[in-house]
Amino acid sequence: MLKHKQIRASYSQYSAPISLIKKRGGSYRFIVNYRKLNIITIQDNYPLPNIEQAIQMVDGHQYYTKLDLHSGYFQIPIREEDKHKTAFITVHGLYAFNVLAQGHTISIQGVKPLPERINKILNIPQPTSLNQANAFISAIGWYRKFIKLCTKIAAPLLAVTNLTQQNTNKFRWDTPQQEAFNQLKVAIASEPLFLNYPDPNEPLILSTDASDYCIGCILY
Repeated sequence: MLKHKQIRASYSQYSAPISLIKKRGGSYRFIVNYRKLNIITIQDNYPLPNIEQAIQMVDGHQYYTKLDLHSGYFQIPIREEDKHKTAFITVHGLYAFNVLAQGHTISIQGVKPLPERINKILNIPQPTSLNQANAFISAIGWYRKFIKLCTKIAAPLLAVTNLTQQNTNKFRWDTPQQEAFNQLKVAIASEPLFLNYPDPNEPLILSTDASDYCIGCILY
């Protein structure tokens, strides 16, 4: 980084610790712990884009472009008056940054989950605690729009994951929970998990349903 002028020697009054995080390929990512700096930083406030609206905006196109800049953060320079704030300590001395320190598959037909994300859910073992059960429900939650009657299938799981932390001793994993767990995995692993874009030239139908334990609707 020093060779590529991403960092420079510093005499700043700031000093953050560093660590190395091993990446999938076996190499290491250089990480600076800016926790204390973040505490005193005034955050920018801006609305994040709604992912569902963003997906609708890209429907119907034949070609999509994906750009990935090499070390993207390192291509964004820091203002000279702010560089000293990024200082970090190493065995070789104090340095500061000159540059910033560090889904879904979409096609013309519609949207589908990424296979690697689905595989992670399929590899989740049977929960043995409330936290593990909640983690599974959270993982499934994003993909519920791809699973028909998802809430109905998940009802036995929701019955136990709705427990408060004070009642964790009441957590029980019985046959209904295991069957729901297995059924959700089968559903998310089965084809087709695909949502077509709506045709603006065709009428839309809203179908709703409700029972004693869940409600649902679908627009098609």
